[in-house]
Amino acid sequence: MPNIEAVNCTFCGADAVLDLHRPSCAARVAGYVFGELCRRDDVGEVRLENGDDILRAVGYKGFEHPRVSEEK
Repeated sequence: MPNIEAVNCTFCGADAVLDLHRPSCAARVAGYVFGELCRRDDVGEVRLENGDDILRAVGYKGFEHPRVSEEK
């Protein structure tokens, strides 16, 4: 996922700022990844291919902007 900081978006339908450096945002993402994408028997490094899909799955929407979209 591209390095994005403080992007205006919505979270569960309300105006929000997406900042992966904020503990609340990082906790949501980590909770989703460990709860939904990892298995108990996984070991070593796990590569996640589409961070945008993870952000959408936890409730963030509208965070895409031209600079980030062009980097895909």
